[in-house]
Amino acid sequence: MKKRWWPIILLGIWLALGRAPALRAAPASKPFYEGKTIRLVVGYSPGGGFDVWSRLIARHMSRHVPGEPSIVVQNMPGGASLVAANWVYATQRGDGLTMVNFNGAHVVNAIVGLPEVKFDPEKFLWVGSPTPGFQPQVLYVRPEIAKTLEQFLKAAKPVRLGATGQGTHPFQLAKFLEIGGANVRLVGGYPGTNDVYVAIERKEVDGIFSSQESADTTFKRYSDDGIVVPLLKFGRDNPGLRRLNVPNFPELVKKMGLAAELDTLGKFLINSYDLARMYALPPGTPAERVTILRNAFQDCLKDPKFLEEATKGGNVSAPVTASEIEELVASMTKTPNAVKELYKKLFQ
Repeated sequence: MKKRWWPIILLGIWLALGRAPALRAAPASKPFYEGKTIRLVVGYSPGGGFDVWSRLIARHMSRHVPGEPSIVVQNMPGGASLVAANWVYATQRGDGLTMVNFNGAHVVNAIVGLPEVKFDPEKFLWVGSPTPGFQPQVLYVRPEIAKTLEQFLKAAKPVRLGATGQGTHPFQLAKFLEIGGANVRLVGGYPGTNDVYVAIERKEVDGIFSSQESADTTFKRYSDDGIVVPLLKFGRDNPGLRRLNVPNFPELVKKMGLAAELDTLGKFLINSYDLARMYALPPGTPAERVTILRNAFQDCLKDPKFLEEATKGGNVSAPVTASEIEELVASMTKTPNAVKELYKKLFQ
């Protein structure tokens, strides 16, 4: 009887010691991102709002990606971030190791069919945005040029408004005023918003259209030191920022006596400002890596350490999810053709 128990006892000892190769647990596979580097391509030169946000995200997002990869920022200015958007969309493999940050105005340009835009906004794989949009867009000028909208509209000499590339909000709105009859001269082609503000300080240009979010954070010094003053806003007030007591778009329409087609176009532009600092992955990125990076992006924007640093820098985080961007892009693709054609006629 006792001899029959020995094989069972020996098997138990063997298993306890982990000596049965066939039953040994397989080693856990390491996360895909372990030991890798993610490149975050920013479509503007260093120092501007896009660059500031991206470097802030790069410093904190890694902790939320399994494997904690390095995240490096690569600045690729040109076409007000269109060069970067086109390049990542067309040339980068969808391996989850390249992400691009560019201006949402180019999504609108793609929707209306501007030929210089080489990407399909419905095929980009959106990651999210750290801010809810670019509303309101505000006209800031040097106070010796004008201190009120009325003074601006009566300017005897052309008011030089600086802008980055064609298709961006500063360019479009300066052009809009010019078409509407304001004495404005558009000075475009600056590599980034930071360069325009420097040009204002040097008196190379007289002002800029900028999101209030950017003006009240990254470029706050210019308002605090009285280098520029706000005169006009396009779009709704941002609840996270102080309210600017300046005329809004409907008042501009009345003061300038704008035609109905320009009124329609202005409203379309304002709606487009909900597209802000876009972060995206190129087509073909595996779904599981897209999910990892989307989750890490949102977790980063809620991270206490991230928020502490953002707050110290005066940056207000109000995350927008990938699904929210997808819905917004889908709705804008349904814009009536008449509005799209007017947009192309005036801005192409």
